[in-house]
Amino acid sequence: MKKNVIIIGGVAGGTSAAASAKRLNPELDIKIFEAKKNISVGSCSFPYYIGGLIDDPKKLYYFTPNTFFNKKGVEVFTEHLVTEINLNKRCVLVKNLKNNSFFEENFDVLVIATGAKPIQLKVPGRELNGIFNLKFFDDVIQIKEYMNNNLIKKVGIIGGGNIGLELVENFSRLGITPVVIEKLPQPAATYDTEIIDSILKELNHKGIEIITDTTAQEYLGSEGKVSAVKTDNGVFEVDMVVETIGIRPNSEIYKDLGLKMLPNGALFTNSKSQAEGYSNIYAAGDCAGVKNLITGKMDYFPLGTTANKQGRTAGNNIGGVLDTYKGTAKAQVFKLFDLEIGKTGLTEAESKSSGFETIAITLDLKNKSSVFEKSGTIRIKLIGDKNTHRILGCSMIGIEGVTKRLDLFTSLITYKIPLEDAKYLDLNYSPPFSTVWDISAIAIQKLITKM
Repeated sequence: MKKNVIIIGGVAGGTSAAASAKRLNPELDIKIFEAKKNISVGSCSFPYYIGGLIDDPKKLYYFTPNTFFNKKGVEVFTEHLVTEINLNKRCVLVKNLKNNSFFEENFDVLVIATGAKPIQLKVPGRELNGIFNLKFFDDVIQIKEYMNNNLIKKVGIIGGGNIGLELVENFSRLGITPVVIEKLPQPAATYDTEIIDSILKELNHKGIEIITDTTAQEYLGSEGKVSAVKTDNGVFEVDMVVETIGIRPNSEIYKDLGLKMLPNGALFTNSKSQAEGYSNIYAAGDCAGVKNLITGKMDYFPLGTTANKQGRTAGNNIGGVLDTYKGTAKAQVFKLFDLEIGKTGLTEAESKSSGFETIAITLDLKNKSSVFEKSGTIRIKLIGDKNTHRILGCSMIGIEGVTKRLDLFTSLITYKIPLEDAKYLDLNYSPPFSTVWDISAIAIQKLITKM
């Protein structure tokens, strides 16, 4: 008998699950219901579309519903909102947003991939035109339309995390002055202090205004459009605002079902990407928690990389092939002007608060021979556990060569390799790419001496 698989959500987690399951078991009857008009959207590219590096919005998504059906054999229903899940009857209630009709669909297997929604400031003036979030495809299209139809000289960016800083670069490329308003003492607050210091130095060098320890209290407007941000630290004139203050899991549909959740509403999942306690319910993407490989605890790491791994794991298991995703080292990277900035594992503060006996070093080292183009310094902070001699975390910032070196440390963390076993790893060397002792090896050997 055919199995009915219902997938709620058609972005990274949902489409990955559908494609994997259908490939392994073509007899599965799989339906994806997505409330938005677009599926398989690459939201990580949004800042670069705003900045003009991506010229066509169609390049922001990988499939349309038609191409997904033609290539993957899965039906996709866009503008269809699942409004209710009945676990006892194994059915969902779906609203067709095009004509406001309702219908039920039965399932044998359910994949919850509802994603997340942006956190919006609840302040006076939020209804003014020219104030945006940056989470969905519609958001980035509306931002570009507003920029094309209005004279934008200065943009307020509320929140100085990775996305906010990527926007800083991209607005600057267009000759638009960014003003970053951050309520915490520093931007990029999830990074180690030594890395933040280098970020601040780069922003200062580029003449970027970062207002920290400051909370937006009200949006001021003229003729229905935002014209300023009133804060507890003064008023800042702007022509547009983009809020990048975080996201939270889109848990409305499942929050009352009794499924185990993190405090923010993300679903607990096991290594098969199943919702904890259920063999026929899976969760993937920004609505799902994931095991932290260092602490061993359920964590929240809403990136496209996580969503794709969870989705594929879910799909493989649904398709009949046992697969496990053991968890995340929380590897991440972003670009800020000429700098690559990234980290993997825990920060020093996180390591200490998690109960590890922490040893940390920070070094400024050459990324390659100084005679070659883009030679420069990479700042590396490496954190280890004194008891096990394992790496707990690594952060880097530099002109070139950060990302792949971080991949090395992600592997060392994932497979719990002691520092002594890593100090003589056979790393590639040629003067255009590294020094004879690569900075990764130098940092490992230096940390060993501190143990």
